[in-house]
Amino acid sequence: MRDGNFYKIYLVGEATDALYEALGEEAPCVHALDIDDIMDEIMSELKKDDILFVKGSNGVRLGKLIVALKKASERVTQQASENNEEKADENVEEAASAALDADSGNDNASPEEGDDKKEADDERKVV
Repeated sequence: MRDGNFYKIYLVGEATDALYEALGEEAPCVHALDIDDIMDEIMSELKKDDILFVKGSNGVRLGKLIVALKKASERVTQQASENNEEKADENVEEAASAALDADSGNDNASPEEGDDKKEADDERKVV
């Protein structure tokens, strides 16, 4: 990770305490004990064509983040087909926020929902 070109690294759960301390100021990290504590920040930071790598256990409920990301992606895709791609780009943040609102009670996301990947044209990476 130290040699990577990461925009930000999000660490969730007690098991990531040591990694957070080891990375120190060498990497732009955000650490939280619960996904709910940083999910809004993650969703608001994402931009078009960002890559988000999600790795974790069901114990920290990262599936909840995956569900919110999928809902946001579906809304942006729908807006692109209904309006045009330029309009959809302007609404990425709005769609992410709406997905979070719609998913606020879903704590039981399935682990296989984390298989979606996006390729990026730019150099930003969000982990």
